Amino acid sequence: MSSKGDRFHPRYVIGAVWFVYMAANLMIYIVPVICLSLTKLILPIRFVRRACYQIMETIYQMAVAANVFLFDHILGFQMEVTGLEGLSTKQDHVILVNHSSWMDIPLLQNLLHRRAPIPRFIAKWEVMLIPLVGLICWAYEYPLVRRYNRAYLSQHPEKAGHDLVMLEKHFARRDLAPSCIIIFPDGGRFSPDKAVRQKSPHNHLLKPKAGGLTNTIQALGERLGEILDLTIVYDCDAPVFWNLLSRRCRRIIVRIQKIQLYEWIEQESQGTFRVNRESVADRLNDLWREKDQYIEQVKSGFSRPTMFHK
Repeated sequence: MSSKGDRFHPRYVIGAVWFVYMAANLMIYIVPVICLSLTKLILPIRFVRRACYQIMETIYQMAVAANVFLFDHILGFQMEVTGLEGLSTKQDHVILVNHSSWMDIPLLQNLLHRRAPIPRFIAKWEVMLIPLVGLICWAYEYPLVRRYNRAYLSQHPEKAGHDLVMLEKHFARRDLAPSCIIIFPDGGRFSPDKAVRQKSPHNHLLKPKAGGLTNTIQALGERLGEILDLTIVYDCDAPVFWNLLSRRCRRIIVRIQKIQLYEWIEQESQGTFRVNRESVADRLNDLWREKDQYIEQVKSGFSRPTMFHK
């Protein structure tokens, strides 16, 4: 149980200040983004839409730059990153990431800032029904899919594979900007309780799912530049967003590995690719076992493998 002194520790004030900083940074840029998104929607002219997107891309880079300043010069995270070199803003990337904190997303934005295309996530079509959020996701060209549960598919088998069809249509657009698709194969943030319920064989990861990755690789086809495996390790047991802002976590290890495309894609003919779902699942399971061992090794090397720092 926390003492009274801990409840009013100055770190909480620090966390609140930086949360307000990030929220204010978001609010400053969200208004012009909404205006440009509406313009892009109302005026379906290719030139207008491309111009709106380019301005929105610049706004995104400015917002991320402000957060990079926060991470690097104010919060003072000790970032140790390997394998970041060689990325391109002109290529499509698929990035596989273990998910342990909401901080993963701003951290990814910071790492990829001006090194790769804007990070995007494959979103459910239902996100379009959320006011403003749906509009912004559409304007920033997020891939949208419809996903159906097994009960629905058993009654409507014709809908099987519909998400792949939607992805293929999305990436077939000639005017589509380069994409950096972020995939969390474990499907959610790791926690010991989730791992127990899922009967995960890993100590630090949930079981990976290959469906979204397989469809993304298949849909991208010849557009795909690289597949990258990115492992994030925080030096605290509970790397929640608040703990990071209040400086309870100070050290972050990030390892990036390139995956050879020929191991995941078989080219049948010029411009035609085939992705074997079972093969991808096997390779993903092998990758996740190796990743879990790496995380264990890194965590055992932290000098203070506890949640709090004085």
